Amino acid sequence: MAEEETYDGIAIPDLREIGARRAYCRYDGGNDEGFSWLDTFEMQDGKRITAAELAAQLQEVQLLDKLCAAEVVRRRDGVSDQQELEQFLGDTLCAEWAAMLLGNGFGTGEYSMYGAFTVDLEACTIIDDPKADPIVQDIEIAQ
Repeated sequence: MAEEETYDGIAIPDLREIGARRAYCRYDGGNDEGFSWLDTFEMQDGKRITAAELAAQLQEVQLLDKLCAAEVVRRRDGVSDQQELEQFLGDTLCAEWAAMLLGNGFGTGEYSMYGAFTVDLEACTIIDDPKADPIVQDIEIAQ
């Protein structure tokens, strides 16, 4: 039986090809839910770019076509390829990486959490940032 393709298994070679070196993602949540999102990608030259900027470059290497061919992503009516790739990078891929680091769903029990992590696309590592700024999207924290 053939090994099932994964999001990151398809995306990482293309990310490397266009010069992406690292992703910096954030997460928050509490109780039984965790959420993650992309902060920035760092390129080989050290420049940091957004998911929108990276999605434009990934259209050139036809990443969305590859993801659709492997049936890990489906195109949606009324959504441009640019938007599909931005959502894939910002939501789907970061959620997969967060689950690898924190566990599926990354539920936290009776408390709320926030944090960030770095994905090194060259070393294939995911490292939690112990000094992450308290930036959240889905929970409230006291100032």
